[in-house]
Amino acid sequence: MPADRDGTMALLSVSTGCFRTHDYDAIAQWLTMTSADAIEVIIYNDFAERMECVRERFQGVGRRISAVHSPKQIQTFLSTPGEEWRGEELLRTTVELARDLGSSMVVVHPWDGRYASLDLDAIGTTLARCAEHAGEHGITLSLEALPSRHARPSRILEYLLSFSDTFTYTLDFEYAKIYGMFDELLAFSPRLSNVHLRDFDGRWLIGGRRAYVRPFLGEVDFEARIGEIRATGYDGPYVLEAPYPTIGELENALAQFRQFIR
Repeated sequence: MPADRDGTMALLSVSTGCFRTHDYDAIAQWLTMTSADAIEVIIYNDFAERMECVRERFQGVGRRISAVHSPKQIQTFLSTPGEEWRGEELLRTTVELARDLGSSMVVVHPWDGRYASLDLDAIGTTLARCAEHAGEHGITLSLEALPSRHARPSRILEYLLSFSDTFTYTLDFEYAKIYGMFDELLAFSPRLSNVHLRDFDGRWLIGGRRAYVRPFLGEVDFEARIGEIRATGYDGPYVLEAPYPTIGELENALAQFRQFIR
């Protein structure tokens, strides 16, 4: 099912990933200090078995929740033969959390990029069952196009989208830049439901740790690429996702992107 194209104004959202902490109490306080239209709530792996803590913290937070990002460990379960059921169980729980938070979208990492061999049929079948469960609650699954050793991410995504007409997808600027696949991903633009705004400066790691580069510090031409996305008719969320040192710097980025998307 294509993402809605109803002409409404696009949402500018802030992810919990914009803060270098897994303390949801602090995150919720900081998020509501921003001018963002909405929030994307990441379920960190250490909260995967206690999602009630996330539910309690973000219910009634006073800001729209554009999406709930399911725990990243789901990607490993889905990619490990015989463990798919664990990913399905965790994703179903995430769907129910999203329902309780009033969100209509769950973002999922559908494969583990470290795996050179993936059973895409098993992954697709498992996700399709989850999509049926999600649909019963009025929620759409958005598959994020991730790096992969198995095949080109855009081709994997295209194949997985074929397993359910209700699947949509998330375009991450960093990953799209790394693989030079913006145009390939926009070929499926009627099913685009979410955009993650991160940059890429040529480095995957900094000081041995995963690099999450803030927009305008790398190589991505955000204004041009967002123009291409808007030209498709996309009017869904744009989500800042990289960590910011201060609320002021985050606000500056929000102001810049607001000019691009409206």
